[in-house]
Amino acid sequence: MKLNRIFGGIFLFTLTFVSVVFTGCSGKEKKHSVELTFFSNLPDRNFGQGLVEQLIIDEFMEENPDIIIKLETLDETAYKTKFHVYCHERLPDIVSVWGQRAFLEEAVLAGKIEPLDPADFKNFGFKEGTLDGFTYDGELYGLPRNTDVALFYYNERMFRDFGWKVPQSFEELFDVAEEIQNHDFVPVGMDGSDGWPLMIFFSDILYDISGKDYRYIVDHAIETHNFSDERILKALNLFCKACSGNLFQKNFTQDDYGAAQNFFLSGKSAMYYMGSWETSMAVNTTYWNEITPYIRVIKFPSINKNSPGKSGVLAWYGGGYAVSADSLHKKEAVKFLKFMFAPERLSRLGLKNAVGISAQNESEFLYETDVPCLMELVRIAESADDYSGSPINDRGNLDFKYLCEANILRLASGQITPEEFIKLLEREGAY
Repeated sequence: MKLNRIFGGIFLFTLTFVSVVFTGCSGKEKKHSVELTFFSNLPDRNFGQGLVEQLIIDEFMEENPDIIIKLETLDETAYKTKFHVYCHERLPDIVSVWGQRAFLEEAVLAGKIEPLDPADFKNFGFKEGTLDGFTYDGELYGLPRNTDVALFYYNERMFRDFGWKVPQSFEELFDVAEEIQNHDFVPVGMDGSDGWPLMIFFSDILYDISGKDYRYIVDHAIETHNFSDERILKALNLFCKACSGNLFQKNFTQDDYGAAQNFFLSGKSAMYYMGSWETSMAVNTTYWNEITPYIRVIKFPSINKNSPGKSGVLAWYGGGYAVSADSLHKKEAVKFLKFMFAPERLSRLGLKNAVGISAQNESEFLYETDVPCLMELVRIAESADDYSGSPINDRGNLDFKYLCEANILRLASGQITPEEFIKLLEREGAY
């Protein structure tokens, strides 16, 4: 009896094993997953835009168990370097892109970005003009994540406690900077080593001086290699005044993004110049709690009361997403973009996590946020009668961008004059 039970058990095990093997080999019941590779410039997945992106990815995979998303993230500078490497090899299925000629043109001309069907996103509430930067020769190559606005962040409690006036004009900015210095604080934390924040600051000055003429002035100058418009020189001189007038921290051209932000969040600086994507600082609990509840924002203080651009704002639709032309799963990649850009996801989650304002109509979700600096940003954007479009360095090709950002650092540190900076931009064959 004992032997019979043993042999019977072996027989049953053998039958079960054979059944499993044949079921697996038949392929009838095994479900194969599609793997989408996603390359993102948002390495922090706990707060801000990275958190929003991750929440959407997680929800998408939960609702689509047959699709797996494999994520790779790098900070923006490293991301752009590796993106160009991928362009010479094989781009991941979904990639972060910027709707600016300086970034998008190279990948589009290399045939690395898959055109999207605008009809697929017709009813997604994109604001007027938001898709322009992602459109090349009539084809749509990406979708914008948000509306980027250049801002001065300031510590409301510090201003209140010391009785400082929040500056409304460029002159008042220098006046309050002197008062701030007298109390041994840095007036404005500035990322000077990366080049592009300084170019945004210079663009802010030029836009305030020239208003709606800004786009023509810059685009015409780039096209003709002629930067002789007197407003450009005036803006450069004011830029140099800001850089040499102790408005920023000492050696600011050596400080990167994180260092400049740390000046502000550690209470060493009263203000911080950066884009609207950093409004999420106000809800990030890893920062200093005595600072974050008091973060407020203002737009660029007007050069004077008659500044043409004083009712407008330096704003553009920069970061977004695209599908790789190399992708073997384009259908699934587009499916993810449709899922992500459904307004109740990207726009709503963006507001709830205070990551700035969307490139889509988000009015129905505004009641869900009460973060002061985000509401101030909304008011700034809604009251503007004009958006500038891309900063100067992103309005030309990639070579022009490199030329601008390398030499704005030299200008900011006093190595060259405004006139020499202009000559470098006019140099034949430079871009």
